[in-house]
Amino acid sequence: MAVKPWLGAIREPSGWKEGPDVAEAPAADLLLSFVYGYQAQQARSNLCYGATTDDIIFHAAAVGDDITCLAVHPKGHMVATGALGKQPKVIIWDAQTGATLKVLSGLHKRGIACLSFSASGAILATTGLDDDHTLAVYSVTGIDRHCDGRNISNYFTQWPYTALRVLCCAFAGETDIAVGGKSFVKFLTLPAGGRGDVQSKKGIFGKLGTSTTAISCAWVGAHAVTGMADGSLYLWKRVMAYMAASTPGGSSGGLRSGAGALVTGGRDGRVLIWDDQLQHMHAFDLSAATGVDAPLKAEVRSVAAKGGKILVGTGGSEVMEIAIASGTARKLLQAHYQGEMWGLAPHPLLPRVATACADGTIRVWDATARALVHCRSVSGEAHALGFSPGGKHLAGGMTSGDVLVLLEDLSQVVATVKIGAAAIECLAYSPDGLTLAVGAHDACVHLLAAAAGYARRAVCRGHSSYVRHLDFSADSRYLKSNCGAYELLFWEVAKATQVKSATAVRDVKWHTCTCTLGWPVQGIHKPGADGTDVNGVDYHRDLQLLATADDFGHVNLFRYPCVIKGAKAKAYGGHASHVTRVAFSPNGSYLFSAGGNDRALLQWEAPQKCPHR
Repeated sequence: MAVKPWLGAIREPSGWKEGPDVAEAPAADLLLSFVYGYQAQQARSNLCYGATTDDIIFHAAAVGDDITCLAVHPKGHMVATGALGKQPKVIIWDAQTGATLKVLSGLHKRGIACLSFSASGAILATTGLDDDHTLAVYSVTGIDRHCDGRNISNYFTQWPYTALRVLCCAFAGETDIAVGGKSFVKFLTLPAGGRGDVQSKKGIFGKLGTSTTAISCAWVGAHAVTGMADGSLYLWKRVMAYMAASTPGGSSGGLRSGAGALVTGGRDGRVLIWDDQLQHMHAFDLSAATGVDAPLKAEVRSVAAKGGKILVGTGGSEVMEIAIASGTARKLLQAHYQGEMWGLAPHPLLPRVATACADGTIRVWDATARALVHCRSVSGEAHALGFSPGGKHLAGGMTSGDVLVLLEDLSQVVATVKIGAAAIECLAYSPDGLTLAVGAHDACVHLLAAAAGYARRAVCRGHSSYVRHLDFSADSRYLKSNCGAYELLFWEVAKATQVKSATAVRDVKWHTCTCTLGWPVQGIHKPGADGTDVNGVDYHRDLQLLATADDFGHVNLFRYPCVIKGAKAKAYGGHASHVTRVAFSPNGSYLFSAGGNDRALLQWEAPQKCPHR
């Protein structure tokens, strides 16, 4: 960053002495233990059963690069994922352990569009996002025994219009593949033994061709079925579309086959079962569900069927399971589903954490049970969250300029305070619970009397830009704040006045460390960084660890304090986009990280004792 006004406001504590390893990465490690989320918006047909109906496979965030597609081996013991990237990878995983079995790369460019296993699982077909929409076919027989995953047949082809993207592909048996996309369907036949030319035949829509963009495909017996962009289903006899049916709510990409039947899902929340002649057999309406099992957004994005059950992934990032015999549906998983997630606050006493997202919901998760325990829809978007010291109240800072205070179980609104027209960026309770400090885009810190019904008590003025982060001192006497103009200011809480001498507060013990600019965090910024690439920080004093959330999808772990320029860190991936917030649980058992565009909450296991001092 070219301008660093905050440097003039930092002083090291009295008697500070640098240790010999102060610039080294910590010896501690983080272990990713759970992911709360389901990516239903940027991918279709990415929800499957594993070997049994007790195993559910889906993706939520990233594995180095954003995941674009997923396929499960017919036996359920292996999973293949494709991702974006200049040299995109197809990774084959052990479905039980999560171990990487094989990485396939070097052929495709930009990303992987679709994946499909053959009926036996011996062959994996992949299609790329390159200009030629390359199809590759890999032998994966024995790959779980460390087979080299040799490429038995590369099929390079250019569709009639090279700008058209492949949207779906599906195997029939071991040699036939249906491939569809914008304005085309093609049928490919692989050579026996993997040697020779691949035969390609163009699908003929004929008189049925009112819609020619295929967004999903499957095989029912010897016939291919394609789900079209307008909601139609086409049944193909060899290369000719000879039968059509209309899904009442319009298709949204959910299409799977099994046991001689076909399962589809629509934008209206209806899940339909068809026979091999496209006749309705059963219908289930998720939009009609009520109570706690009702989906927030019923649009169906993915379906899978096995053992008399249907898995449904909705546009609301929820996973539902339907029992076909009874028609009952239950909710297995919930997640944020729209916009970015910025709100993150661990409960001060319980192993719980709250999140808020632009989807208009605030949620509370149990880290031990690994489940959502409370969810509330609110009017508008909560951008910041904070629990009161005893955990009784949860405050949300809204982009509308309001502060919404809820009971910890989200069951009741305690108070609503209009701060102004400017969005709320951050908030924090004082350790004594008497004050709620609110940082807004009006460049002010607003102090609310939490013990007096959240009445507005005072305003701290002095910043040149919007207030980004806030920290109280351990005795609740002082407050420090960062702003978008890279300022670090200190405040006396009782008087709401600025403390202009950094020396006067050099020995203050701070209750939290969320400010990204200051003495204990000055080493987290990379050379040449503009200061905005670090979105959030948190520390654990007992563990002497500092975690940061950055724009590059990483959670970084430093020693605390981090005072040396260019200090080394350990970087951890898992998010598919910028990481917005990090927060340690009060007992240090967990570190939580919030993803922006992936809207995933990652739960990391933290070390239980300081490993480096």
